[in-house]
Amino acid sequence: MRAATTLFALLMLTAVPDAQSLDQVLAQLRAYLTTYEHELGALVADEDYVQQVFVGGRGLGVRVPEVRRLESTVSFLRLPGGAEWLGLREVTRVNRKRVDDSNRLITLLSSKDESARAQAARIAQSSAAHNLGSHRTINMPVLPLELLHPRNHRRMRFAVGADDQVRGTLTTRLSFVETGVPTLIVGADGRSVITRGEAWVERNTGAVWRATVFYRDYADRNQSDTPQGEIRVEFARNEALAVIVPSEMRETFPVVAGRGDGHAKYSNYRRFTTSARIVPQP
Repeated sequence: MRAATTLFALLMLTAVPDAQSLDQVLAQLRAYLTTYEHELGALVADEDYVQQVFVGGRGLGVRVPEVRRLESTVSFLRLPGGAEWLGLREVTRVNRKRVDDSNRLITLLSSKDESARAQAARIAQSSAAHNLGSHRTINMPVLPLELLHPRNHRRMRFAVGADDQVRGTLTTRLSFVETGVPTLIVGADGRSVITRGEAWVERNTGAVWRATVFYRDYADRNQSDTPQGEIRVEFARNEALAVIVPSEMRETFPVVAGRGDGHAKYSNYRRFTTSARIVPQP
């Protein structure tokens, strides 16, 4: 009996894969994101995004939330000539009331106009105005993918953590910290917004199944190391399209005398197929 137990223990030990080195994880991530950027950039989805603000603080009784529901069309393309891969959001309904009938995002994706980047910026800015809390465009589920993309590796310090299971998939936890300026995200008046986070990277494929980003706008009067905002993204495989896609995003964002929370869900993924589609640039 003892020999059988020992043999079973040995079999269990040999079944556990060796820990991956940092170089291995980064190489797999680099290969995956380079291809995945183009796959995800060809997709459009519907976003249902509920934001709420809790006013007051501890000891002030029950917090009274302000709630806003945004229904939007989102695209995850990278714009030509730019480093941003934050995607585009066009808000069409706020609290179920239609606010935009122009369908500008689909029109933009169909356009051959060279001013597409300027048009995209206008869409992003006008949609950001519907956010509760600060006027921000970084609350997109592809933010961690941009930070993790190989074109930005020189800006980051990486470390490999323990293996972890994400819905049955074996992953390696990869932590990252932005180390210098200018930062990828710029706050009000050009201030640096330092980011750090974690990603759950599938072993052998480099696929990202979960990611968290913490960020802080470093104003001169506020040099705390406490993260000011947080974005957490879950990814799932869309069987119909055979692509891993963002399935939900949770956000914590700063507000005056309170806290803001957001929860977005993504559905109705479809490929935007047209010869006029904006093609990501290398």
